[in-house]
Amino acid sequence: MGHFNVRMDPKSKDRAAAEAILGATLPDAPLTSTRTDDLTIFWMAPDDWLVLMPFERAASFETEFRNAMKGHYSIVDVSGGQTVIRLAGNAAREVLQKSTMIDVHPEQFPVGKVVGTSFAKSAATLTRVEETTYDLIVRRSFADYIWEWLCDASAEYR
Repeated sequence: MGHFNVRMDPKSKDRAAAEAILGATLPDAPLTSTRTDDLTIFWMAPDDWLVLMPFERAASFETEFRNAMKGHYSIVDVSGGQTVIRLAGNAAREVLQKSTMIDVHPEQFPVGKVVGTSFAKSAATLTRVEETTYDLIVRRSFADYIWEWLCDASAEYR
């Protein structure tokens, strides 16, 4: 997948241009995300978004974005530094509860919510994709460790 960190003033007149390039609205509420058929945009901070997209689209995205933007902004391709691990199934929530202090109960963690958190003695961005599906966005250098942790934490549910 392509991973891009996009920063700009959320009240900037260039926001509309950024949203046109993305084909989606930048979320502007804490802990939320926007999802389309081929990309997800996470609110990370008031002026900071993480954009995930298919690798094929990522190849030209940064150039298109830079060509369309006129004002003050930042775009950084962070694809090489992080990866996504998907956890899905009827026991996904129970496995997560072993690994993070975030309350992942559906009343507190609805579909689309995103948080940065400590996870299994590491760090991750956690989002709920569907009813029993969660994505963990982690640094690539921790991916094997997180994977092994999840395998161990889920052993009783196999």
